[in-house]
Amino acid sequence: MLRLLELETSQSACICAGVLVFRVIVLLNPQIRIELDASMEEFTKLPERGPLLILFNHTSFFDFFLFSSILPLSVIMQRRVRTMMAESLFRIPLMGSSWGDHSGSFRVYFKALADGSSGLTGGESDDFSVDRSKQQMESEKIASHLQEGGGLAIAPEGTISKLPPDLQVFRKGGFGLAATHEMQIWGVVMLGCYDCWPKRAAMGGAACKIIVSLVPLVVPSVEAGSTPEEVASECQTKMQAEIERLKIRRDGAPPYVPPSKV
Repeated sequence: MLRLLELETSQSACICAGVLVFRVIVLLNPQIRIELDASMEEFTKLPERGPLLILFNHTSFFDFFLFSSILPLSVIMQRRVRTMMAESLFRIPLMGSSWGDHSGSFRVYFKALADGSSGLTGGESDDFSVDRSKQQMESEKIASHLQEGGGLAIAPEGTISKLPPDLQVFRKGGFGLAATHEMQIWGVVMLGCYDCWPKRAAMGGAACKIIVSLVPLVVPSVEAGSTPEEVASECQTKMQAEIERLKIRRDGAPPYVPPSKV
């Protein structure tokens, strides 16, 4: 309106405002204990690096709020981190425009949500095909954002895990850009969000302990011929290994099972 800020600066400012709000929400709920792994200190160094893609595992509706709350404001402002969301989420009253256009999020036109549903039903559909004619223009916007030094943050599973904390198959669609632009890929692993807000629960906030870590995953190479399938598979393997490490840290080492006698 007054146009006192450039569009991308105002979008980053909106994201920062949301981050601060989510931090307050977490602080006001002492029954939700958040433990940040020492690896999270690496977050402060991310603005110093090249093309950036941040992945986070998806086990609960609480993931988005927690992930946003731990993002350093410096990373948002300097790397202009944006996300990709189902186009239907942009149409949710009040909130849709806030986490959509005002925050500079990019649309994904899933065919399964073309009927106008919000996509907030727990992620039952396994159809992740997109309307290519509508997606083409949005893909060009994303490519431009990356070429200008912007970053992305996505949930590569595309839907809430049916068997948390185990990961579902990473969708290769989001990794084509990573391979093309040789993006440095990092993973934010959150263990315990599903205890706070179970998939079938209408609301979250249950007492729980959540551990969060940051792990370097891979830097695709065009020269080496990295494919989206290979990049997705390697990222999934490393993030699942990190989940197993955090499980042992939270629950202790698994009991010894002696080998069976033949």
